[in-house]
Amino acid sequence: MGFTVTYPGGTKDFEFQTYARLLRQSGIDLGNLPRVPEPNTKRKWLYVWPDREPAEAFRARLAEETGDPAWVVEEVTAPPTDGPLGHCWSSAPARAADSPSVFTRSAGN
Repeated sequence: MGFTVTYPGGTKDFEFQTYARLLRQSGIDLGNLPRVPEPNTKRKWLYVWPDREPAEAFRARLAEETGDPAWVVEEVTAPPTDGPLGHCWSSAPARAADSPSVFTRSAGN
C-alpha cells in the first residue's frame, strides 16, 4: 500500500512536466522509482510514497506550482513496481489474429 498524487481525469503532458520537475528537485531518480499506473486513466506511471504525509506535502507544492488546487492524494492498494516515471506503454505484442491485414488473401486466391 502507498500513496500517489494525481489529477482528476488524468494529468496532461504540461502538468506532468511540472510533476516530474518537482520530483527531480526533491532528489527522486526519475529513471528508477516505485511507481503505479495513474489511477483511473492508467496512461502514466506515477511515483508512490510509502506514507500519506510526504504525498500531501508534494500535492501542496504541486498545487502551488501549477496554480491549480485540484491535485489529490490517492491511496493505492496495488504493489508498486520499480521503473521510470512516464507514459505507460503496453508491452504485449499485437496478435495477428486480432488485427486483420491488408495482405491477407482468401482461400480462393
